[in-house]
Amino acid sequence: MNKRYRKQRKSLLIFFLIIPLIASWATSKYVFSKLSDKKTINAVKIEVKDEIKKQINGFWIYSIQVASVNDYKEAQSIVNNLESTDIPNYVHEKEGSYKIYIYTSLKESNARRYLENIKSSYSDAFISKIQIGSMDLEYTKKYEYMNDVCKDLELMIENIKQESKFWNEYKLGTSNYDDYINLINNKSKLVDSLTKNLKKFKGKETENFEKQMSKFCEYNRKNVESVNLNLKNGNLKSCENLFLSSLFQYNEFINKIKNI
Repeated sequence: MNKRYRKQRKSLLIFFLIIPLIASWATSKYVFSKLSDKKTINAVKIEVKDEIKKQINGFWIYSIQVASVNDYKEAQSIVNNLESTDIPNYVHEKEGSYKIYIYTSLKESNARRYLENIKSSYSDAFISKIQIGSMDLEYTKKYEYMNDVCKDLELMIENIKQESKFWNEYKLGTSNYDDYINLINNKSKLVDSLTKNLKKFKGKETENFEKQMSKFCEYNRKNVESVNLNLKNGNLKSCENLFLSSLFQYNEFINKIKNI
């Protein structure tokens, strides 16, 4: 009887003490979790005293969607028509569907200014409101290098906002060319800084974040190179297409992080 009793006690000890400890240890190995319904990336909370909390704010973009088609050739034909009249555009492809956006801005009033005129050619055109998710990050001092990453991302968002403002002023004829050059140079520096900080990442708990951030940096590096080439050839108008591309690329980066 005593032997059976000791065996039961041992089983209870394993179930109520050892297993929870293992589960707790496993949970503490992760820094990031999935995107919530509110489009905010949340971190798994680690119960330690030196926890650091950061938030990278999201924002909204407003774009005129002129078409959504399933045929690539049809989408390309629409793009060709838009470019023949110097209308900046971006094609978002997802699961075989092609959504074509033009006149994209961080202010709805800026996009709406062109809606009525574009309806004469694309009667179904409408304002598409797209939410760019925010990021809530919680980490310990072990991951303190995330402070620099967060700072660079905040500056990248500010750079996006300022470039959006520039292109609105460009259409109105009130832009300053030197301001644009400074924005592109600053973006290049931010990409270099983010890439440098990525080298500090270690461990599986930040592996996917590092992977997606690396892709984001590489994309923006090539984007800056393309902008500089356009400027060298005196083709400033084409640079707005590159801005739209980088804007939607940031949205894609945020959405991919949610899979961590």
